[in-house]
Amino acid sequence: PKIKSAAGGANFSIYFYGCESGKDCTSIQFSAGFDTPNGLDLAVANDWNTRKRYGKVYLDDERDPYIEMDIDMEGGIRTELFADNLGTWDRMLSDFKKHIDW
Repeated sequence: PKIKSAAGGANFSIYFYGCESGKDCTSIQFSAGFDTPNGLDLAVANDWNTRKRYGKVYLDDERDPYIEMDIDMEGGIRTELFADNLGTWDRMLSDFKKHIDW
């Protein structure tokens, strides 16, 4: 399964992993990509990855940045914890946009 959504002024997708018949998934991944006109400098991506604990950044073959955050849900996840993780993702997207001058 996949969900498309938006937060922090950016579109993102939620990918589901380890699912059985589309449910009881063991993890999810939030992912957002940014199509930049000239690509992002690797040093900018590495600076993010060095300074930030949550949300890894990588560059695609056109040097467009992607940011991802994984959430372990094996055994279930409390609603409050999921909401907290979603809030972290929202703040991270906003901070990342500033980091890349989006």
